[in-house]
Amino acid sequence: MPFLISSPSASFDGDIKQKVLGTIETKETTLVATTAADILEADGTATQGRKILSISNNGAEPIYINYGTTATLTNYDFILYGNRQLLDIEYNGERISAIASGAATIRIKYAKYIEV
Repeated sequence: MPFLISSPSASFDGDIKQKVLGTIETKETTLVATTAADILEADGTATQGRKILSISNNGAEPIYINYGTTATLTNYDFILYGNRQLLDIEYNGERISAIASGAATIRIKYAKYIEV
């Protein structure tokens, strides 16, 4: 069956963009027992989104993680148990908060998407 090739719409400027990951950054946060902290701050410049490569908990205490609002021991999106990782998460520019019942250290690796 033949196909029809039509010209691009009048709004197409011919500029094709591709989304790629920018510089990979690492942030480590030490949590004080039962005190929530932002492990990744809100970023209004992440207009194309962010990719979280890993969130690591190298300690024994479980860490309660919440996207967008302050984490509590009863209000969370994920529990990251000791010596575990969350990997490969597509995410927007909102903040990520965490809390633990004891002292804990959490490391997050992420990058913003950029257009090229």
